[in-house]
Amino acid sequence: METEKIILPENIDKQVKRVSYNIGLSRQDFFINAVVYYLKTLESQLKLRQELKMWEKVSDVDLINFERKI
Repeated sequence: METEKIILPENIDKQVKRVSYNIGLSRQDFFINAVVYYLKTLESQLKLRQELKMWEKVSDVDLINFERKI
């Protein structure tokens, strides 16, 4: 597994230390959970965008078909 160091702003680092300590997680577990949550959120947004594009295409086709009938 390849690792990369990430340097956090001091205020965020302090918050991570405080919150991970208060909920009983290691910093590593905290970050893993945060990244997994973020990835799921992004995946949901991507699915929504794809669905909206699909509806837009269907709407365009329906409009064209409607205009042909007029």
